[in-house]
Amino acid sequence: MKKHWKRRPCLFLCLALLAALFPSGVSLASGVAMGRYVETVLDLPDGAWQAFAQAGGTVYAVDAGGETLLRSLDLAANNWETLPTGHDEGASPAQGGVNGIAVAADGAIYLSSGWAMATEDGYPFLERIQNGQAQRVQLDQKLYTGSDRLLFCALPSGGLIALSDMEAFRFSPDGETLNRYAVPNGASVAAYGGEAAICSPANGLITVLDVESGQTLRTLPLPSAASEGVVGYDGNGALYYVCADGLYQVNAGSTLMVQIADGRLMTAGKPSALPRAMLFDAQNNPIVAYQQDGALSLIAYTYDENVATEPATVLSVYTLYDSTALRECVNRFQQACPDVMVDITVALPEGTAVTRDDAIRTLNTELLSGNGPDVLVLDGLPVGNYIGQGVLLDLSSAVQPMLDSGALLPNIASSFAEEGSIPAVPTRFLLPTLWGEVSGMETLADVAAWAQANPDALPLYATDTAFLLGTFYASCAPAWFDGQGRLDAASIEEFLTALKAIRGDWSYEAAVQATGQDFRAHLSGSGVHLSGWNPYGGGLDRGAMEENMGAVMMMRGFQKQLPSLLSGMDNAAELNGQMIASDLENGGFAALPGQAEGCFIPTQILGVNRNSANAEVAQAFVAHALGEGPQSFDFASAGFPVNTAALEGLLSGDAGQGGMSMGGGGDGLTWVSTPLDEKQCAQLRNLIEGLTTPVVVDFTLYQMLVDESAPFFAGSIDAAQAAQNVCARANAYLAE
Repeated sequence: MKKHWKRRPCLFLCLALLAALFPSGVSLASGVAMGRYVETVLDLPDGAWQAFAQAGGTVYAVDAGGETLLRSLDLAANNWETLPTGHDEGASPAQGGVNGIAVAADGAIYLSSGWAMATEDGYPFLERIQNGQAQRVQLDQKLYTGSDRLLFCALPSGGLIALSDMEAFRFSPDGETLNRYAVPNGASVAAYGGEAAICSPANGLITVLDVESGQTLRTLPLPSAASEGVVGYDGNGALYYVCADGLYQVNAGSTLMVQIADGRLMTAGKPSALPRAMLFDAQNNPIVAYQQDGALSLIAYTYDENVATEPATVLSVYTLYDSTALRECVNRFQQACPDVMVDITVALPEGTAVTRDDAIRTLNTELLSGNGPDVLVLDGLPVGNYIGQGVLLDLSSAVQPMLDSGALLPNIASSFAEEGSIPAVPTRFLLPTLWGEVSGMETLADVAAWAQANPDALPLYATDTAFLLGTFYASCAPAWFDGQGRLDAASIEEFLTALKAIRGDWSYEAAVQATGQDFRAHLSGSGVHLSGWNPYGGGLDRGAMEENMGAVMMMRGFQKQLPSLLSGMDNAAELNGQMIASDLENGGFAALPGQAEGCFIPTQILGVNRNSANAEVAQAFVAHALGEGPQSFDFASAGFPVNTAALEGLLSGDAGQGGMSMGGGGDGLTWVSTPLDEKQCAQLRNLIEGLTTPVVVDFTLYQMLVDESAPFFAGSIDAAQAAQNVCARANAYLAE
């Protein structure tokens, strides 16, 4: 139940708004379909680490050290029995922390660990707890898996099924291989009677096998291509599956997968909540064990016929690009305001053939006709045009009190405030930085002069001019415009001249030869599609690949500087680790030098459609998105929070105590990623306090810059001509 207090202000606000929308005496149930599964949080004893089920609805939990076994006598009453495990510290895999448990029909408990689960030659082993005694069970197969834990389950007939990347294995109770199943990429497994179900999200299937023969009895397509979840059988043989899309049921012997609970109305839809196990109580009600907020939680799902099947109010949220931070925020709002359904439309999902321009044209048609979504995530959209055309509602009533109280960073949250109105508000931001040798680097000209004075040091991003232009767009674009909002040719010429000096004469091939790392070939061979530069996308774009290449260059001593668009503490720590691994003298970090000062990119920018029929609820959503709880998660590529308490939580002395990670770059070279220390966090805090200039990326202008400067970087025209060409196209576009 901890941290629930953080949702109370939003909950009160939602209740107040909904009370205004639905006056006393009006029945929400009138004419509305009724009945749906609702959540109940079950208490867990302190120290419980993993939980699984046994026939009869008994739930087992074990502490991280594997020393204490907890058995539920009555889940609803939080009544647990404590049993000694007989844990053997010397022989047990649990010495690295228990992260897997299975309960056999005879009551034997099997424990595994992801840290110490294999012998020196790579054969995993388990610990079997039976009658208070512990015994090591050595498996006779090497199980290769990309998971952080051994994935296995106990069979009703005795023995185990364990998964690997290429296939699955059936083992005897003593670890001897009895059968092999050609089911690759298994991510969870469950068994009932003589069948076993293996979920393979990478393949989009649940495969149901006959345990004895290995024959495939049936296959069940997963709800979506990216649905990561777990499977489980209830006491009647019905198969269940839970993932971010929702809770699904397949009756015994059936191939029909039915959604019985919508992921938008469940904890499962929260990106920070990872389903770890599917359990059932004595009445066969599903219970899901989630790993969230750094702890395990059990949530029971029961059908309530007195609750509306869908909430009365549907709030539509539109975004060009998918985002874990957005989905986390939506799910938390959903839980705080259960009478509102939030429906997200992602206009440019991964793999779509729709272009950004086409998506914007379709959206503009809807908005100008008085329709369109309630809430707009304005990243990648023409924010200035929407503000100028009066498309967006004034958010002052929701945002200004938070600004006045100091709950938000005023220099960031007020990015779009004008004449007493706040038509849009960023909830996060990206910070352009330079890492490595940064002394004396204050302007773009300083970086160019350094590159010319250090010809033996590999210049910044010698491999990709498009990304180089995007990198410095973030610290230069505001300086390109004159008083009439037109591009100034002299500023563009200065920009291009400096970037050519910074880039130098290196090619991608030369960088591969110097580092021994062909990132493009490796990613292409892995089926990864590299998109163009896009600070809003959150996926693997060409810029992220080039930054990885630059980090390897720095680690190997070729490169002395590395620009990065910081999106949170995770990548700040990794850059810090790369800098340490390179043994740079006088290494540090600073704001990315450019032609403008105090630059940042506001992201997850929220606006409300002026014609929204749910304007009050939409404003409540915006206020919620700016709250400490939804902003406290440091998702990769999400950006820094604008909430002052959430930001301070990231930059505080306790934030960097998450440990360190290590990796290798080949040829015996290793790097260490360490959290920023207290001094570095203070420096980062000072950089953030000095931000004054929001940079909203105009992708059309950026592409014109890339296209018209290509001949200059190729050496066929000079900087002055390239600048004139850029300005001729861009100013015609800006005048439209």
